[in-house]
Amino acid sequence: MILRHKRVRGFTLTELAIVIGVIGILTAAIWTFIGPAYENTRHQQLAEQLSTVVNHVRALYAGQAGISGAAATLTPQLVTQGAIPTNTVRSGAGGCTNNNNICVDGPWGPGGGTNSATAIASGSLGVCDWTAGVPAGANCATQPNSLTSQFFAVELRGLSFASCVVIAPQNSASGAPPGLLDVVINGVSIMGAPGVVAHSLPVQFGDAKNLCNSGPGGNTVDFVYRLQQPAY
Repeated sequence: MILRHKRVRGFTLTELAIVIGVIGILTAAIWTFIGPAYENTRHQQLAEQLSTVVNHVRALYAGQAGISGAAATLTPQLVTQGAIPTNTVRSGAGGCTNNNNICVDGPWGPGGGTNSATAIASGSLGVCDWTAGVPAGANCATQPNSLTSQFFAVELRGLSFASCVVIAPQNSASGAPPGLLDVVINGVSIMGAPGVVAHSLPVQFGDAKNLCNSGPGGNTVDFVYRLQQPAY
């Protein structure tokens, strides 16, 4: 008796290419639904982080007329005093070269919106003392208005264009931390640039779209708040 073995045919290159193509299409379709949800989650995390930082800074300096003797960036001392969530702190690692070798990162990560593996040396979030006349330096931008030390700014760095155009309007609208005086996008003050933008808060989507850029360097957005909690 002669046994005959049935020959098993494998995939041809064409069939394999079709399978890979179908997997790619399914992956893209899934990401179409998951991607926006992931971004919305990060934006919500930022809103919560922003509110926490603002409330902690105000509690830390409650009853004081200003932040006396502070450097342009308050981030290291706020980390030391527990005013910034510890899970956002990056210390002495990832290219951190901020004062005292302490950096803070936002939900978009230390690589920022540039999709770069290189961490932003100053951190992707910082708190700045906007005393009138403070020059740019210590990883904080120069304040564009004549503000006094009764004000502070939470500066977000390395934002992608897509995040920038959402974060600026979203965190200046109803429900954002109270006492917001200005939003500065890439050095342009919303309240101090009449004729350039709407000159009012909340930030309009059209203004954010015009001021945010899609270049490789990412975007910087400053939210400027009163140091003292506004009275109602």
